[in-house]
Amino acid sequence: MLEVKVPHNNVSVTQIVGGKVNLYKSENLSKIILGLEDKEHIEVDVIAPSIPVDFHIDTNLPLTNIFIGPEKTNPPTHNITLNTVDRHSYAWADINQDGAIDLFIGRGGLRGLTKFQYLRENLLQDQLFINKFPSTKLLTFENIYTQSGLKNCGCGSRKACWVDIDNDCVLELFIVCTRNENCRFFKKHNEKYVDCTSEYKLDITGEVPYFWFDFNEDKFLDLLTFNNGKLCFYENIHGRVFNKRILEIPKDSITPTFLLANDFDHDQKLEFLFGDLNTYKTYLAKHTGNFQLEELLPFELGLPTISYWCAWADLDNDSFDELISIPNGIYRKTSEKHTYEKINLLEFTNLTPDKFSDARIEVFDANNDGTIDMIIGYREKSHTNISGYGPWWHISLIKNTTSSGNWVQVDLTYPVFNSDIKFGDRLILETKKHKKITRAVGQFENSRAHQGHYRVYFGLGSDQPEKLIHPNSVKGDSIYNLPETNKVYSIDDLTK
Repeated sequence: MLEVKVPHNNVSVTQIVGGKVNLYKSENLSKIILGLEDKEHIEVDVIAPSIPVDFHIDTNLPLTNIFIGPEKTNPPTHNITLNTVDRHSYAWADINQDGAIDLFIGRGGLRGLTKFQYLRENLLQDQLFINKFPSTKLLTFENIYTQSGLKNCGCGSRKACWVDIDNDCVLELFIVCTRNENCRFFKKHNEKYVDCTSEYKLDITGEVPYFWFDFNEDKFLDLLTFNNGKLCFYENIHGRVFNKRILEIPKDSITPTFLLANDFDHDQKLEFLFGDLNTYKTYLAKHTGNFQLEELLPFELGLPTISYWCAWADLDNDSFDELISIPNGIYRKTSEKHTYEKINLLEFTNLTPDKFSDARIEVFDANNDGTIDMIIGYREKSHTNISGYGPWWHISLIKNTTSSGNWVQVDLTYPVFNSDIKFGDRLILETKKHKKITRAVGQFENSRAHQGHYRVYFGLGSDQPEKLIHPNSVKGDSIYNLPETNKVYSIDDLTK
């Protein structure tokens, strides 16, 4: 006999071949019982991901005759729980200052369905994995979520990041959630994380992109995000509370998808490109100082007016970033006038933005050869699936074979504890010819949900690096010598 238990009463049983199946339902449980005769077959639809399913198998059946998954793994006992985990967000950082990178994983919210509310609140949890390598010399992780003080409260954790908002070198955890759920903000107090969202006046609701940066140069990281479809600053008041500043950009309220930072005119002030999920329209705003932005028109600069997803990257290391757009392809800078032209590479010729249910672009140097490669992935829409997602992700790893200029990369995988450079900080590379290229730590993440890309990329063209400036840092302005060209610098390589 086989007994299957699912912790909700929305289970359906399909494709029964041979034998008899008994299905029993109560308020929060479905139980299925069937015999174990030859050639019996049953399929059980548990409706949504993240649902743990218990199997109790008659002990008369040898474990060697029980197979799980495509690898046909034999279970260790006749009582099995299969935990499918709908992991939404991965945030990597060294949170305990031991030199090894740790991991927070935020789980999904079962699509926000009311019938699964009790599962979200009582059964499903996020995860906090501590890297045990420093103590065991083995690459293993321990999940300490239940004793950490972190709480999910029933929301779907869409995007998480570790950030130091008060410059004490103890990382806080910031999470935005799905739908109309409020964000969460955890600080560590007496070795436990405490939810301080209300105390710090962070009232961000729903899944919105965000960007941490010190906009007013007071040494504390501020937050740029969206409130009711408008760009909004959350000014960090000395690490104690945030002051909300809603802008009238754009004029119409939008459902934001991406928010990308770039200094494409090398004036040490960031521009922000962002998009609307409903119309696929792109917008552009320039940081003019403190908590002020000036709205620009993408088409006046030759940038696309419609995109589903975008990313910036200096693909030829000429010191000016290209824009990669789905579905439009690559836009390259034309001259010192800071305008762009489409060059008909990586264009989706048969798919318009309304045909996508999801899309991503990740840019990184896959083989440490100095040129930026990329992963492009997309899913087409489905008109039958409840989520709207098509059945498959189409994913391509694209190697950059462009003839490249000079370059420097700075890998800040542990940006908080090995130096005063941390996530969200401004870095300026000054060349031998006195050109200044501005980046922000974490700028190249380009992810809808994750954190962990701490490498910073500088293309130089025919120029040579002189120094890396970390302005207005907690310890004052820091200057690092860069004696070599075409090198990936680690924190330990940087010398003041």
